Amino acid sequence: CMGVCDKGCGVAFAAPGKITWVFQAQSVETAPDIAQTFTLYQNRATGQMLQEERAPHLKTQVFCKVPAVS
Repeated sequence: CMGVCDKGCGVAFAAPGKITWVFQAQSVETAPDIAQTFTLYQNRATGQMLQEERAPHLKTQVFCKVPAVS
């Protein structure tokens, strides 16, 4: 459970050794922004992404950010 049931469709990016991101209020229309931001996430060793680096719709829709577990 990502805990975003009342906040529209939720999307999470997670990988071993990386920060986990959960975004809220996503839809079919935001799919290009999701894909663009996921590419950025994939190319970062830690998964860290600054707000200004994320695609427009994912800049303001962060539900939570979970530190990597080592």
